[in-house]
Amino acid sequence: MNLEHSIDTESTVDAPIFSGMLAKRAQGRSTFGRTNWKRRWFVLFPNELSYWTLEGGFQNQQSECKGVIKLSDIHTLERVHLEAFGKPYMLQIVHSSVLYVQCSSRAECDEWLLALRKQCARNEFIHTKYHPGFFDGSKWSCCNIASKDYKGCERAFDYSTLLKKNTENQLPKKKRSFDFSPNTRPVISSNTASHQGSSIGFKQEIQATASSFQQQGGKRPLLPKQDSVTSVRDFSYIPSVKSPQLTNMTSPTHLLHNEAIVVKVKRVVYV
Repeated sequence: MNLEHSIDTESTVDAPIFSGMLAKRAQGRSTFGRTNWKRRWFVLFPNELSYWTLEGGFQNQQSECKGVIKLSDIHTLERVHLEAFGKPYMLQIVHSSVLYVQCSSRAECDEWLLALRKQCARNEFIHTKYHPGFFDGSKWSCCNIASKDYKGCERAFDYSTLLKKNTENQLPKKKRSFDFSPNTRPVISSNTASHQGSSIGFKQEIQATASSFQQQGGKRPLLPKQDSVTSVRDFSYIPSVKSPQLTNMTSPTHLLHNEAIVVKVKRVVYV
């Protein structure tokens, strides 16, 4: 594949976007009634497509320009079915007339279509249907319709997808920022703070009750009634296999209502 994506030149205002050698189908026929296929050097500019007799195009002094197509006049850029001319890797460029060209490979055909479609995506008159065949003088080879002016029998390329991709590429990407400063600390809610305060106060009251129990010779004093008791740690436990078992735990019996219960846990075993 002989393609040049960018050519630096001083003879043109706009540098070429794409160029390469393609086989072009002649508009007329030869003296023997056969269709002519000639190799032409195609050059794609931002506003026009030109084709030349020799490789290099305008850079070759011996090359002659055989045609120029304004990109704003193009309304269809599609492939051509193999059955139309019996040649693979063909595409059609439809403006005031139809230009059929053949590429050397599928990859080259894809590159030319993409380059041309990008330049013609915002054209005013883009057709939504096309003919994958050709008109032989009496009917279209693809759909057998006799009218040459019939717009098309298959759905054409949707340029809105190409415009959407270009818009997304132009949008600035948002960067995620993370604050790792030492001043960043978790915020404790008011409910959590109130639970912590009530838990600390209840612990102090338990300690005072225990010291009073020792001073009164072992008699269990009554605990003051609590409206709401909150433990030091509030958590919910969902056992995965078995629940924790408490061992060596003294269990008080025959206790009166609202009496102080002092439980001593020596060891907690999880199995």
